[in-house]
Amino acid sequence: MNVRGRDARDWALLGRAWLGLMRSQYDLRRRPYRRLAEEAQTARGQAAGAASKSGAAGLEASRAAAVRAVGAAARVTIPPATCLPRALVLCRLLRESGLPAEVRIGVRRADETLQAHAWVELRGEVVGDRSDIAHTFKPLETGGDLPHGAVISASTAVVPSPQR
Repeated sequence: MNVRGRDARDWALLGRAWLGLMRSQYDLRRRPYRRLAEEAQTARGQAAGAASKSGAAGLEASRAAAVRAVGAAARVTIPPATCLPRALVLCRLLRESGLPAEVRIGVRRADETLQAHAWVELRGEVVGDRSDIAHTFKPLETGGDLPHGAVISASTAVVPSPQR
């Protein structure tokens, strides 16, 4: 099957990415972030063995396919997928392909608000986002929960400033 240059594997990956985004958006409202991040960062699948056997070229192809699938799926989710669900799903897909991806969350102060952004890193390199994102947002320690009162918006998590 080949529709617009996509084969059955591409469509299956796109479907998994879309379902993952919808599930992540639902889960982020009902489950602790720490648990979701642990699940994404410890994901292993049948694809892991196959991808690692295909060598560096296969792993790079898996990385590129996962980035494309999550990006395409994020454009058609309702409500629009924010950075955190995108990062969780991309991390899971990369890990299932045998790649040691990690979710990162960073913050920056803009005017009177503290803004946050989530992205994925693979061996210290930003994947599926701007390469300078880790310099734009100061990465938080990994493994922590989002602060109480954090709101996930269209492009960033906005954390209210502490009351004075």
